[in-house]
Amino acid sequence: MESSDSTEENGSDSKTVKKRKVSGETQAKLIKLEGPSCAMNEHTDNVSAIVWGGERNPVTLYSGSWDHSLRSWDVTRECCTATLNGNKVVTSLSFSESSQMLASGHADNTVRLWDARAHGDSIVKFELTSHKKWVSDLAWSKTNDHLLVSVSHDNTMKLWDIRAKIPLYSLTPHTSKALCVDWNHSCKQIVSGGADSKLEVHTLDS
Repeated sequence: MESSDSTEENGSDSKTVKKRKVSGETQAKLIKLEGPSCAMNEHTDNVSAIVWGGERNPVTLYSGSWDHSLRSWDVTRECCTATLNGNKVVTSLSFSESSQMLASGHADNTVRLWDARAHGDSIVKFELTSHKKWVSDLAWSKTNDHLLVSVSHDNTMKLWDIRAKIPLYSLTPHTSKALCVDWNHSCKQIVSGGADSKLEVHTLDS
């Protein structure tokens, strides 16, 4: 027989959640969620995308905003360490730890690639243009530095080799806006979600 208990303690800025199973299993640890430990507020408009800098940069966070900028943050020092200025609203963000490249999706239908190691104002390294509407999400492959997938409000999903100017594949998996996309752990499959309430799984040929 198995049972679980859940308790919450509401203070000013904290919650405590405890779950317990009684069937010879190890009792779950006590998890306490504190209020914000810091606030970083240099963006001047909606913050629309965030991504961590990976294992090599565990205290680095990247953000994108409707103020047209991408920012790098040191969450330990609670400060902005670099600003990459663009001229279009940022809608999505993905970071490649192996290549140290940031990919950003934008409301002008474009995917832009940036060098995350740059400091101060920086020009875009590459622009990928094939989508016809707002780029809603994108994701780097974790096994190939050159592969990037993006989805858009034009219902399409595009697989890019960033060394080329045109997508390797362009699919229309959804009957409405494609909203999110990600790779599986082995990067042999890509899954997309859309406003048509569907998840579509795509397998890459080896």
